Amino acid sequence: MMNDEAQERTLELAYKTVCEFEKAKYERIYVDEHNQITYQVDKEQFLELEHHNEKDMDSSFFSPVKYPSYKNLFNQLYRRNFTRNVFAIQPELLKNEIGEDNLIGVIKQDEQLRRRYLKNVKEVDLDNDGVPDRIDIDDTRNSVQIVSDLSLVKSSTDKETERHNKRKDELARE
Repeated sequence: MMNDEAQERTLELAYKTVCEFEKAKYERIYVDEHNQITYQVDKEQFLELEHHNEKDMDSSFFSPVKYPSYKNLFNQLYRRNFTRNVFAIQPELLKNEIGEDNLIGVIKQDEQLRRRYLKNVKEVDLDNDGVPDRIDIDDTRNSVQIVSDLSLVKSSTDKETERHNKRKDELARE
């Protein structure tokens, strides 16, 4: 089991990864000489990409802002966007992009993020029958099965086949 310091470093790396994922092309995040996380907007790129007039912008907008940790940076600048993205982006794509450990590490820290993520994630459908949380009689078949279907299925592969065979037999008798 990891000690507290190792867990804190792992969590800080997870927040760093998420901040890098969320930052815009014109944003720079770096560690300064005092080991502070520094956030800065690149003036030229911002004006070019966002089509703003420099005269309309407050000069302090482009000044570096220092944070004691990536977690603080995340909570101040990227939490709202990440919360929206957790719901909007398919969970598998998000896991591939930032890593499952990073995703889970950050989500565990925030109840709202956890709820949004769980709304978006569905249980895995292991037997491919369209219903992930149902216990099936035979997991090797992908047809829907419930106990009341046993009398209908007989030796067929599924209910529909048995119903079709039954109708065919009735038509043949007529």
